[in-house]
Amino acid sequence: MKMTVITGYGYITDLKKNIIAKYDLPKGEHNLEDGYMYIEASNLFELNAIHVTPKEKTKDELLEEKIQSEIRKIAIKSLSGRGKL
Repeated sequence: MKMTVITGYGYITDLKKNIIAKYDLPKGEHNLEDGYMYIEASNLFELNAIHVTPKEKTKDELLEEKIQSEIRKIAIKSLSGRGKL
């Protein structure tokens, strides 16, 4: 699928209408994967006002965050106990 960029500014939405990315692209034809839609912004000011929808985290990503948090707590406790913090 192709998208035609006219202003050079725009964003991509997924099937759920979530804004997944903003783009500052050269004018012209660009590839666009099926299932996504390109919305043109009139200028950079308008594009900067657009907020990208945060990506939902997978179970593995959430688990990794929890592990990293626990490691950080242990490190802080250890360093504090030795007077290094």
